[in-house]
Amino acid sequence: MKRILKEKADFVTFCIEEYAAAKGKTGEEAFDYFKQHGVIEYLIDCYDPLHTQGSKWLVEEVDEYISHAKLRGEE
Repeated sequence: MKRILKEKADFVTFCIEEYAAAKGKTGEEAFDYFKQHGVIEYLIDCYDPLHTQGSKWLVEEVDEYISHAKLRGEE
């Protein structure tokens, strides 16, 4: 159980850093943005299919997730 929690935490950290680099943000700015839009929970809940994807795809997926969250009024 501890191993999967560490893997998920590492994955979320990876996504934050990749998103920050792609968007010209600091890691802290990306983390705050993820928290604001519920991205961290999404990444954890959907870890199994998401962690197999590349960083470019993940950045695009996060942007799409946030767009849909805004449309649903979940921001």
